Amino acid sequence: MFFIVKIFIKDVDSMFKNKNFSILLFGRLITNFGDSIYSIATLTLIYILTKSTFYSGITLFLISFTTILQIFVSPLISKFNVKRFLIISQLFQAIILLVITYLIYVNKLQITTLIVFIVCISFINQIVYPIQLTLLPKIVKQEDLVKANSLFSIAYQGSDALFNSIGGFIITFFGTIYAFIINSVTFFINSFIFIFLSDELSKNTNTIQENYFSKLSSGIKICNTPLLKPLLIGIIVINFSTSSLLTLLPEYSETSYFYGILLSASGLGILIGAFLSNSQTLKNIRLSTLYTTFTLGIALSWGSLSILNNNSITNKIINFLLFLFGWILIGILNTYSQTMIQCIISKDKLDIAMSTMIGLSIAFSTLGALLSGVLSIKYSIKTIIIITSLLILSIFLFWLFNKNIRSLPSFSKLLE
Repeated sequence: MFFIVKIFIKDVDSMFKNKNFSILLFGRLITNFGDSIYSIATLTLIYILTKSTFYSGITLFLISFTTILQIFVSPLISKFNVKRFLIISQLFQAIILLVITYLIYVNKLQITTLIVFIVCISFINQIVYPIQLTLLPKIVKQEDLVKANSLFSIAYQGSDALFNSIGGFIITFFGTIYAFIINSVTFFINSFIFIFLSDELSKNTNTIQENYFSKLSSGIKICNTPLLKPLLIGIIVINFSTSSLLTLLPEYSETSYFYGILLSASGLGILIGAFLSNSQTLKNIRLSTLYTTFTLGIALSWGSLSILNNNSITNKIINFLLFLFGWILIGILNTYSQTMIQCIISKDKLDIAMSTMIGLSIAFSTLGALLSGVLSIKYSIKTIIIITSLLILSIFLFWLFNKNIRSLPSFSKLLE
């Protein structure tokens, strides 16, 4: 993976010379590898234990609920010894996975026990990722933030297509128990490499003492500022629509083979988008232009999926390219949005702001999946695709006429 990154991203060597960044990036890549195997293994195991999709739905709901809890934990993050928390959190998850492995081996794993363990692991992960994003402005130069976020996007989402394939292979040929063992090993590795993070990251640089509720309130107030409010609204609606569309894919694709191909487009699109976001050409274009143009592009490309049926190879190729194109644009928007937030929010407020934004975004994504499932009972798949595309189109219009979004400069200007 690092070889590919070095080929496509100019001057990436300078980023890997930064010890703290390299450790966090490598840790994120390892985590995503383990999580890809783990996510497939858990849903498979739940079905094996219960022979019912009901418990799978309950589990996914509880996992999504941890994103809401993350918002309420975020005021405490600044009080953490970050280095120690990262080490202990990885160890704790590794031990939980070993316990699951043992219970599978002795044939004593109960569905309720498994669900509790899964929710615990999910909750910890919901805290770890915002912490890592919060650390980026502290360990890399501001002019390198776009590059750092693009690499993190590759490690977090862009590698999904590859890792999901590997995960499916491991479970198919070796069984779920080996998937849990491998994931446990990835957490042990992360716990070890996080030991080498700089001790400076352990220090709490926030000298302002705030109680829990005032800090929670400040996070919500930050999200309500003239620039971040319209940005967050747009991100939430786009994620809501994206989740809705992903829920429809199994039926839309008509075959499991084409479903797998379409699903891989999301990871591939994020990967390409992350690479392109480091382009100097894009950095010189006003962010206001990029946000509106790209949102329009996503709405039109995904809305076009409702035109052609998947009844020929040609149509399938066209639909794949349309779906991929939308994900490429989302990959670029994700990288730029994260970087902009890191640039405009003070470091002492970044933890609570990032956690609140990620928590709200993921929570509404879950609602999008739920709503599309309900609508699919009464309406056709193509009708729902048009509805989700119109929602994204509404954000194009919202951002186009919002004076704060329209005033955004290029990243080259923003980072000066």
